[in-house]
Amino acid sequence: MTEPRPAGPSRRPVKTTGTLPPEGSAAALGRDHALPVRQWPITLVLLVVGAGLAVTWFADFKDGFKYGLLILGCGVLLGAVLRLVLPEVGMLAVRSRFTDVVVLTFLGASIVLLTLVAQPNPWLQIPLLDNIGQLMGRPKHGSAGPPRPPPGAPWNFRGPGRGPCRVCDASARPAHAA
Repeated sequence: MTEPRPAGPSRRPVKTTGTLPPEGSAAALGRDHALPVRQWPITLVLLVVGAGLAVTWFADFKDGFKYGLLILGCGVLLGAVLRLVLPEVGMLAVRSRFTDVVVLTFLGASIVLLTLVAQPNPWLQIPLLDNIGQLMGRPKHGSAGPPRPPPGAPWNFRGPGRGPCRVCDASARPAHAA
């Protein structure tokens, strides 16, 4: 059996042990500067990402969302470059330098790549993505695709020679409601 703990103050350590701050997590500038200036790497990254979000949200021109998302992805990639190059980056350091650079590079490159292939009118054509789309039942770019209803056809038109769907036809609705 275990002996009961003696009554008294708990034996908590004064300083947390076993966890170390990430490498390069010291402020980029000294304490004689304001906090946003001391933490200029994360401030710069957040400003670029915020600008990208603003362009995405407020863009009212063709493909405006793509420009905003490219700015956002480049802001994340900027964070990866700053983390790789600078010895002290402050709050931009979360884990080890290697982990931070790999994660930020993966996220930034993913955002940029997905933006470049975004529909409609992708700026980057990747044939492999067309093949994946065919596996999901989508037609290849440039093919006719499924037949479209002729102008003035009812909303439940199923295709040439097949006529409207009997189940969805307006006269059949009361039978389905029961």
